[in-house]
Amino acid sequence: MSTNNSSLFCFYKLRNLFYKKLVPNNQLLQAFELTYNKTQYTMLMNTDQLSDGEVILTFAKKQTLQTLQLTLNDEFAIHTFLGDKLFDVKDFFNIKSNNNGKKFIVFDFLLELQSTFKPSKIDTTIDRATRSKMYNVEDPDAIFYNGIIDWSIKTSGNHHTAKNRAKVQLLLPELYEAIKDLDISVRFTSKSKLPSEERAAILQDLNVDLRNLH
Repeated sequence: MSTNNSSLFCFYKLRNLFYKKLVPNNQLLQAFELTYNKTQYTMLMNTDQLSDGEVILTFAKKQTLQTLQLTLNDEFAIHTFLGDKLFDVKDFFNIKSNNNGKKFIVFDFLLELQSTFKPSKIDTTIDRATRSKMYNVEDPDAIFYNGIIDWSIKTSGNHHTAKNRAKVQLLLPELYEAIKDLDISVRFTSKSKLPSEERAAILQDLNVDLRNLH
């Protein structure tokens, strides 16, 4: 096992899951539960920037709004020399400087962390506004449904974007399931709407009844 500070650590479990589960199901996001140092966390893997060479891991400490982001390359790897990020990582995961007398090695830490990842569903008990800001979606203040663009009937040659599709999956997961195989973009607005209003609009636009929309 290499512990060279300039080495790369590959999250091979995430890479395998991406190609075996996410790609076949047209998914861009995957949520995880994990426990480290007796503290529970969630993590969201976002691959909507994979074409730009980045995969974003956003960790959130449960019962708090504290988050931490790690950026992987398109091979799901990260340099183990974290630079200024090292302090943030140790603080977020409650890693003491002494670490029970053991030398802190980033490679070993990431290896142990990866072993705790358990795939889960996106936690919709967290309100939409908080999810939007926690996970840095496109236009984070616009979180309410405001219509669709069906690119299959347009002549512009444009298509839905990965960023828009990831936002739909995070904020409106039921709607995402209905459109994931279609060339449709969802418009969002920052103007507050009641769930009943959104349900009615979605039912009218797509004939999809989102009973659990909230």
